[in-house]
Amino acid sequence: MPRPMYNSQYRNDPSGLKGVRYDSNWLNYYTSVSIPPLVELHAVQAGDPATSESLSSNYFGHATLARHTRTGIIYALDITFGHIPAPKHLAFLKAQYDMWADKGLHIYKVLIEEVGPQQATTQHLVANTRLDPSGYMPIETLTPKGTKEQRYDTILPFMGNGTILFKGVVSGSGDIDMSEERGFKEFKQEFMGFPKHGRDDVLDAVWMCVQE
Repeated sequence: MPRPMYNSQYRNDPSGLKGVRYDSNWLNYYTSVSIPPLVELHAVQAGDPATSESLSSNYFGHATLARHTRTGIIYALDITFGHIPAPKHLAFLKAQYDMWADKGLHIYKVLIEEVGPQQATTQHLVANTRLDPSGYMPIETLTPKGTKEQRYDTILPFMGNGTILFKGVVSGSGDIDMSEERGFKEFKQEFMGFPKHGRDDVLDAVWMCVQE
């Protein structure tokens, strides 16, 4: 955990978070009893690849978000990340795609970010995906426009008004907070700490899904 986040959460010292952009109170949640059946959802998956395997480098961030065909509400079904070597990127994407497709979720698009030093890796990945004998995956590239602040700001109104819901867990007091699953915890840290957190891999993946 970055030092400013650690000091804020465990030392009651939020001074290091001065200048962060977003507030966790803007996030809204769903629970296992409030989400519609998967067959009523249409999903987008997105990946923000990282080419380095170093533990100090960025992660490969991945998100699965699905829109309810009747209400338009968007449910963040899954967020995951890891230090995944480039040769295993395709297998990672396919595993996420197959896992949710096998559950009955209709995934109509898989987006992969194409920008900066990873551009060649992304192009190679897309080419391999289209030739992959293990099965079809509707993969497309996305080249982000504008600054990260501009991009993330565009989805904030939809978070605040409850159009985008994240997986939540009910506490003993009856309040609902972010799921304790590793990917959702990472998203909350990146969201609350941006732009001082230092990583925005899963935040980027979520934005990619929502903008689609």
